[in-house]
Amino acid sequence: MEPEATDEKYRRVEVVGEGTYGVVWRAVERTTGEVVAIKKMRLESEEEGVPGTAVRECSILMELQHPALVNLKEVVAGATAQIYLVFEFVDLDVKKLMKGLASVGMPTYMSGKLLKSYARQLLEGMAYCHKRKILHRDLKPQNLLIGRSGELKVADFGLARAFEMPVDNITTEVITLWYRAPEILLGKAVYSLGVDMWSVGCIIAEMAQGTALFPGDSEIDTLFKIFKTLGTPDDRVWPELGEEGKIKHWKLTFPKWPACGQDRLREKLTNMDTPGVDLIYRMLQYDPQQRISAADALDHPWFSDMAGGEDPRVADTLRAVMHAIEKEKQARAERDRRMRAARAARGGGGGGQQHR
Repeated sequence: MEPEATDEKYRRVEVVGEGTYGVVWRAVERTTGEVVAIKKMRLESEEEGVPGTAVRECSILMELQHPALVNLKEVVAGATAQIYLVFEFVDLDVKKLMKGLASVGMPTYMSGKLLKSYARQLLEGMAYCHKRKILHRDLKPQNLLIGRSGELKVADFGLARAFEMPVDNITTEVITLWYRAPEILLGKAVYSLGVDMWSVGCIIAEMAQGTALFPGDSEIDTLFKIFKTLGTPDDRVWPELGEEGKIKHWKLTFPKWPACGQDRLREKLTNMDTPGVDLIYRMLQYDPQQRISAADALDHPWFSDMAGGEDPRVADTLRAVMHAIEKEKQARAERDRRMRAARAARGGGGGGQQHR
C-alpha cells in the first residue's frame, strides 16, 4: 500500500468503500487496538492545500456528540491537499439490514416498533444537528449505520458542506437521486433544513415498504415520479415557483398531475397506518418552509405507542439479523480465500494485494 499520513497511528486493514469523495479503510489504532474507519477525502485543488473551511467545519463536527451520530474522532491533514477523517467503525447500514431480514425468514421491510425505533433515532439525530444549523444534504439508507447493539447512527453528517461540494457532485450514484428534495432537483441555489426532512420522509417510507418511494433513473424521472404521487406543484402550494429565476429548472410546460392530498401516497405506503402516512406527507411538502421539522416530527401521534419503551423483540430480531449477516460475510470471505488459493495453485498468482 502507498504510505498515508495516518499510518504512524493507525494500521490500515482493508478498503471498505471508494467513490468520488475518496477512499475508506477499516483500520486499527496501534496502541489501543480500537477499530476505526479512515476516510481520505479527495479535494479539488491540490495546489492550494487543504481549505481552511474544511478544517473549521470538521472541528465543528468533532464537537457533535449524540448517540444517533457516528463519532468523528480525529481529523488529520496530509502534506498536500489531503485530509483524513477518523470515525468510529460501524460496518452495517440500514440497506444491508433490510436485506438481512430475509435471511431470518422476515420480509425485507420494517414494521411495528422496529420501524418506529429507527425512525425516531434518525429524527433525534437530525433534530440535534438542525438545532445547530448543520445540514446533511446526502441522506440515504447507506448513510444510516447500525451499531453492534442495534442503534442507528447517521454517517457523513455535514461533510458535503464542510468540503464545499456542490450537491450534484457529491456522488455519481443515481440512487442518491431517490432521496433528493425537489428544490435540489430543480436547481435551487440556496436551500435549508427542509432538504434533509424530505430525505428522511423518503427513507422512512422505504424502510416501511422495502422499496424506494421515488426510484427515478434521472433527475427528471425522479421529479415526475414525485409529481405523479403528490401532484404537480404550482405557486399556490410552493410560492417560490411564481418568483422568476428562483427555481432555475422549473418549467410551466411540465406535465400536470392533479393534486390528491395523501391519497396516492397512501396507495403506495400499504404497510403504514394513517398516522404514519400523515407524518410522511408532512415531510414531503413541496414548500420547504411547510415541511415538518425533526423536533416536531418526534411529537407526531405516530410515535404515541413508543412511550412504554422499546419492544424487547426488536433487540432479538436485530441480533438474529446481524448474526446471519456476519455468517454470510464469513462465508463470502472463505469463498474468496479458496478462489485465491485455487488460482495460486494453477499458477495464476494470489488474486491481488491484500491489505494488512
